[in-house]
Amino acid sequence: MLKFIEDVATKNNYSCIRLDAYSGNETALKLYENFGYKKVGQVYFPWRDIPFYCYEKNINSTLLCY
Repeated sequence: MLKFIEDVATKNNYSCIRLDAYSGNETALKLYENFGYKKVGQVYFPWRDIPFYCYEKNINSTLLCY
């Protein structure tokens, strides 16, 4: 699914993809990191005890993520 999303984003000239993952979900964290996503921050929600991590991947080397 991530590969498909990246292909569609590339074909549509997107500069990057951003994802959030619950920090307690080790499987998702490893998956995103294995696909080259970098942790760039975290966000807290009042209904969760631990944060969500924010991930980002630049998919177009000629454009910057913004």
